[in-house]
Amino acid sequence: MKTIGLRRVATSHSLKTSAKEGFMKTIGLRLAIFSLFLTIVFIPVLGSPGHAAAPASTTLKIAVLNSITGPMAAGFKDISEAVKPTEKLLNEKGGVTIGGQKYRIELVSYDDQSSPPGAVAAANKILQEQIHFVLAPIFMPSNLAIAPITEQAKILRVQAATIGAEQYGPKNRYLFAARFGTCYIPVIYDYLAKAYPQAKSIARLIPDDPGARHFSDNDVKEAQKHGIEIVFNEFFRIGMEDFYPLLTKALEKKPDAIDIGFGILPWGKGLITQARELGFNGPMYAPDFVGDINLLKGMLDAKSAHDFFQWGPDVLSPKMTPIVKDLRKVIEKELSVKFNFDHTIALGAVWPLLKVIEKAQSLDTDKVVDTWEKMQSIESIYGKSRMGGEMLIGNNHIVLAPAMISRIVEKDKPIEFGYYELKD
Repeated sequence: MKTIGLRRVATSHSLKTSAKEGFMKTIGLRLAIFSLFLTIVFIPVLGSPGHAAAPASTTLKIAVLNSITGPMAAGFKDISEAVKPTEKLLNEKGGVTIGGQKYRIELVSYDDQSSPPGAVAAANKILQEQIHFVLAPIFMPSNLAIAPITEQAKILRVQAATIGAEQYGPKNRYLFAARFGTCYIPVIYDYLAKAYPQAKSIARLIPDDPGARHFSDNDVKEAQKHGIEIVFNEFFRIGMEDFYPLLTKALEKKPDAIDIGFGILPWGKGLITQARELGFNGPMYAPDFVGDINLLKGMLDAKSAHDFFQWGPDVLSPKMTPIVKDLRKVIEKELSVKFNFDHTIALGAVWPLLKVIEKAQSLDTDKVVDTWEKMQSIESIYGKSRMGGEMLIGNNHIVLAPAMISRIVEKDKPIEFGYYELKD
C-alpha cells in the first residue's frame, strides 16, 4: 500500500514538474517514511541503555459468583457493590505479574440467583467464557452444586468464608477457603475463659444451616475441653424471628453464657435483644460470625449492647491492616457509604489467590494448585497467615489468617478489638 501511495504522489507531481524533480522528491519521501518507521518501531524497543521496554499489560479475569438477585441478595448487597471498587484497588496495587508480563485484574460478577440452579447456570456461563478462577458462593448448597462443573473443568474456586467441611477434601482439588470458621473456635473459648471466668455453663442456640452440624460438633468439643457444661443445646430454623420461646426454655437452665454460633445480623440482633429483654445479662458470643460488629452494635439499644463478642475484625479499628484501610478509602469514595466487613469479602478471597498465582508464575490452575498446596505461609488481607486444614478436611486448602475477636463492651464505649494466637 505504501508503494501504491508513493506512485500516486509521483504521478500527480509529474504533471507540474520535470520527471527528474519528481524522481528526487519521490526518493526523499521514501527516505522520510523509512526514517519515521525506524523512530516508531525501534526506539521504544531499545529504550534507555540496558533496559527493555515494559510489556503491555493484559487482563486476568476472575469471576465473582454471588447472589445479586433472589432472597439472599439484600444480605449480600455490600459484597456485590464492593466488586468494582475492589478491582480498582487491586489494579492500583499493580495487579499481578507473570514472567515479566503485567496483568490487569478484572472482577466479573455473576448472579447465582440465591439458589443452586442459579449457581449452576452461572458456572456454565463462566465455563463458556473460559474464566479459570472463581470467587465461589458463600452459600454452601450453591457451592456444592457447582463443584462437579468446576472440578471437571479445573476451575480454581476460592470461597471467601465457610463452616461446611463437607464441601472440601481431596475430591475437591480446585477448592480453597480464605477463611474457615471452625478453625477459630478454640480461640473464642480461650477468650471466654479469660474475659468471663465465671462462665461455667452455656446454652447453645445454633441456626439449622446446611453447614451447622460440623461446626456444632467442634463447638461442643471445644466447650467440653474447657470444662464448660452445656445445659441447653438446640438448633433453630432458618428464618425464625421470634426467639422468645426458645430463649425462655434455655434460660430456665440458668446458663452463665449463651452461644449463638454464627449467622447474619438479623439473627444476632434478635437473639441478643430478646435474651436481654428476658433478663439475661451475662456474656453472649458467636464462635464464628453474625455480621459486622459495628453494624450489629448500631442495631442494638443501650440495654442490649453489652458483653457480646465474636470471631471477626473491627474493620474500622486503627489496628486494621494497611490493605484493609486502603480498601476502606476506595469504598467510601466510590460508593459514598460507611465501610463494613462485607465490603472486604471479595478482596479477602482474591488477595491470597493473586499471591499464589504470582508465586506459581502461571495461570495454569494445576500449577497454581500444586504451588498452593506446598505453601506453608501466605499473605492474607489480615497479615501474615499460614496454610492448614489437613486434620480438619484432609488437605491444606485453608488460609489460616490471624485470629481476631471483636467485643461490644457497652453502647457508649468503643469496640474492643484484638489479634490472638491461632491454634492448630
